[in-house]
This record gives sequence, C-alpha cells and structure tokens, in this order.
Amino acid sequence: MALLAGMVVLVAAKINVEVQFDKNANFGVIKTYTWLPSPPPTTDVAPGTMRDPKLVQQELDPIIVGAVNAEFKKLGLTPVTEGGDVKVVYYLSHGTSINASTMGSYYQYATDFYVGGVYGGQTTYNKVIEEGSLVVDVVDDRRAIWRAMASAKINRENDAAKRRKVIEEAIQKMFAKYPKK
Repeated sequence: MALLAGMVVLVAAKINVEVQFDKNANFGVIKTYTWLPSPPPTTDVAPGTMRDPKLVQQELDPIIVGAVNAEFKKLGLTPVTEGGDVKVVYYLSHGTSINASTMGSYYQYATDFYVGGVYGGQTTYNKVIEEGSLVVDVVDDRRAIWRAMASAKINRENDAAKRRKVIEEAIQKMFAKYPKK
C-alpha cells in the first residue's frame, strides 16, 4: 500500500462513519456471505496525480477484505465462495475539495486595515483537502440491506502500517453499527 504518489484511503486520525440499514431485514438469519467483485476506485482528482486505480485496488483489496472478514467472523458469519445468504461488495473513492476563507474587508472592529500607509484589502486563504472514502454494502436479492460509509482526510506522510491500521479502524467502526438481529 505504498501510495505516496497515488491514492491513499482513510489515512487520517479522524474517520467519519455513517451506517444505513433496512430495519425490516432479518439480520439474525444471515450466517454466510459471498464477496462480489468490487469496481476500481473512482477519483475526481487531476489526471496523473493518482496511480492506476486497478493497481491501487490490488494493494488495498487484501486489507479491506481481510478486515471485513474479521468483523463478520466476530458476528458469527462465514464466507463462502458461492451461494451465501448475502453478498458483500466495497467501493473506494478519492477526491478533493477546497476550503476557502476571506478576511480583511470587515473583521471584528475594523472595516478595513491600514498599516503604515498601505491599504491591506482582503486576505484570502485556500486549502486543498484530499479525502478518501470506503463504502461497504451487504446485498440481499440485488438490494443493499446494510451500507456503511467511512471517509477521512488523506495524510500522505503516513507509512503503510499506519494506513493499514486506519483502514482497519474504519472498518471496525463501521461494523460496530451492524445490526445484531
């Protein structure tokens, strides 16, 4: 998962997790699951700033599948190669946003600032934020009965072990909200 020049998913301390599920689904009868093939990660960053999504997926797939399998095992579910009670699939996404703030034309008691004969005008600060997202779906009869989404800012200074730990932590947080029955 050495992705300093590529996509890094969920590698920050703060992980946002949201879970949705079908309240009418009977999770108590689910004992087995089958993995569906996950599509390559999607991205909305500039071309050339991310590695080939298929290579990224090859690196992340064992981490994600392993962590999800570990959480399902804690819940008493068993993976099977075909014919599971439900299907499981994950999706990855990598994107950017901009946080902009302007200060100076009116700030507290001053309507403009004037220092040493120079008019300061406005000051604008822009910060580009990279974010990675992971979605895990549990699918029954072609409809998701449970969906967990985790997202976090990307920290490209983290090493592979830290990135792995954060991905595993995100999946643990997701499955802490899995219905018991």
